[in-house]
Amino acid sequence: MADKVYSIDIEAPVQRVWDEVTSTGRIQRHMFDCVLDNATPGKKYLWHDKPRKRVFVRGEIVESSPPSGGSVGRFVQTFKFTTLPDDYSLVTWEIVAAGVGRTKVTVTHTKLNPKGKTYKQIDGGWPSILKGLKSVCETGNVPMKTRLMYLMMRSMSFVLPKSTKMANHLD
Repeated sequence: MADKVYSIDIEAPVQRVWDEVTSTGRIQRHMFDCVLDNATPGKKYLWHDKPRKRVFVRGEIVESSPPSGGSVGRFVQTFKFTTLPDDYSLVTWEIVAAGVGRTKVTVTHTKLNPKGKTYKQIDGGWPSILKGLKSVCETGNVPMKTRLMYLMMRSMSFVLPKSTKMANHLD
């Protein structure tokens, strides 16, 4: 098994960043405009599109410990792309204050098969997600280029495989 680690510094208070990462029931601009439906430890979650027609990532929330008094906040989840046959992997978000009004975010993706498709795809995904998180927390939105990419992705969703249909993930 292999691990991948990605980090970014954000000019925003730690609580703002934590709230953005763990928010449910609304679009998360940094997560390719997906909606996280649950952030409760021990419960399953889906990252899906706003109309609840397509699911892109599924798993279970393992831990949700907000940062407090200088401690590291941890949001841990199993992770599986609905389009790939790979097994579940594990994603750990660590969110910690890095000075007044600054936050460091580290995403560690573990239990990856180095020969699997997930291993190859996340190198583009996590850096983009973290850059989007930085932009959302610092400015309130993702860059225009990213918004246009999301629009194109939504317009092409009809070509996605059946494995992404919400009905396949209501268990």
